[in-house]
Amino acid sequence: MNKLIKHVQFLLSAMLGFYAFSASCNTNINPPQRVTLGIFHSPPYSYVDNTSRPSGLLIEVLDMMAEELNFSLQIIPCPFTRCLKMVKEGKVDVLGELIYTPARAKDFDFLRPAYMVLHSSFVFYALNNSNLTVQNYAELADKRIAVMRGAAYFSKFDNDPMLQKVEVDTERIVVEMLLKGRVDLAISVEVTADQRMGILNQPSGLLKKLEYRYTDEIMGHVVISKQFAATPLADKFQATYKKLAEQGKFDDILKSYHLPPIRLAAK
Repeated sequence: MNKLIKHVQFLLSAMLGFYAFSASCNTNINPPQRVTLGIFHSPPYSYVDNTSRPSGLLIEVLDMMAEELNFSLQIIPCPFTRCLKMVKEGKVDVLGELIYTPARAKDFDFLRPAYMVLHSSFVFYALNNSNLTVQNYAELADKRIAVMRGAAYFSKFDNDPMLQKVEVDTERIVVEMLLKGRVDLAISVEVTADQRMGILNQPSGLLKKLEYRYTDEIMGHVVISKQFAATPLADKFQATYKKLAEQGKFDDILKSYHLPPIRLAAK
């Protein structure tokens, strides 16, 4: 009898060990891969505040991607210039809200189509109580203009070494510099600037838009690092992004942020 009991106990132990081993193996067969997203506070595209998890348009897009491809999304808040540096160095996989430039294309892979397509203007703001007027590009020459460090606006402006650009780390500070009289002008995208200042509780009523502006089709892209682009997941990532865009899956997200749908013709 004792031999029978010991035999049964041995079989039970072996079976339990086998199931435990199988469960462990199954857990590790296809563990979710991790994708890191760098974000900076830039409403409505991304909100970085005191909540447990940042939010915004870009994060909703990436959450949809994560569900589709079964990867875990790690969100890394960082100042804009730091985000750019981290993606360039491969320390962050994904970044959003980037305007295409040939220089940036050397450092990042741009996903197509653009998820933000706005027919708008880069507009210059001054204080309401100032006597400043700017009716053409040449009149920018003697003005101190607050810009966000590392940002791209329009080519003539970006590449003009004669302009007095005062670089700061965030768009909030761009407006604050103007409100405090530390610069003469601030530049921003007109169609989102007023909304953004409202979200940031900044008194846009104290500012005026100047006559000169640069109107263009402004396209914001998702980019991935060159290091991430070389991984097997990146091929699926880019293909899935394009598929979801073509299926209109991102359009409801864009609509909830009062932004136009993706235009597939915008390459």
